[in-house]
Amino acid sequence: MSGLPQHYVGFFELVQDALSGLVRLEHLHVSPPVKVCAVDASYSDGLGRAGCVVVSLPDWQVHEERSAELEVLFPYVPGFLYLREGPLVVECVRRLRGEFSVLVVNGHGVAHPRRAGLASVVGLLLSVPTVGVAGSLLVGEPRWRGSVGDVVLGEEVVGRCYRTPGGREYFVSPGHLTDLETVDELIDVTGTRLHELVKLAHVTASRRPSSRSAGA
Repeated sequence: MSGLPQHYVGFFELVQDALSGLVRLEHLHVSPPVKVCAVDASYSDGLGRAGCVVVSLPDWQVHEERSAELEVLFPYVPGFLYLREGPLVVECVRRLRGEFSVLVVNGHGVAHPRRAGLASVVGLLLSVPTVGVAGSLLVGEPRWRGSVGDVVLGEEVVGRCYRTPGGREYFVSPGHLTDLETVDELIDVTGTRLHELVKLAHVTASRRPSSRSAGA
């Protein structure tokens, strides 16, 4: 499976299953003004670079940017993004000096085959509230109501989806210490532009690593 021996895959599935049992879904009230951190990663020449940006909403002011660079040790395997990106994301967020209310991760939360995607694992490791935002689904079915809708797995709603005016679809799910109501509030406070926070983080991840704070 994409370069990982099957016995490793089975082991990492067990780890993820165990982590999913530790995930707590609970309401984190999000209302403006609020500081949100977004994080994403990019890759080049065998290195991974994570970037995180702390943004206040609803004015979209950038307060802090951090980055981290590490050697990439795992290939990309759908459902196992936490192995490839988890160390990068955790290291990057730990470099922040300021505070934020919720971490938005470019990946899935509980909308995942083992109910613990990258956003959930990172939330557990950092003990912070997280939400996952992704441009495609791993599991579940979108049930649209116009430009917004639910992500349904079996008979359970595990996330939300929304469509931009340009037709791009995004899928949002709670990671850790958040819930569907938190997701709704985040989508509302960003005006269905939650994905743009991740894009800001990607810009930071694509630059050379630095420890620059906004205004420094």
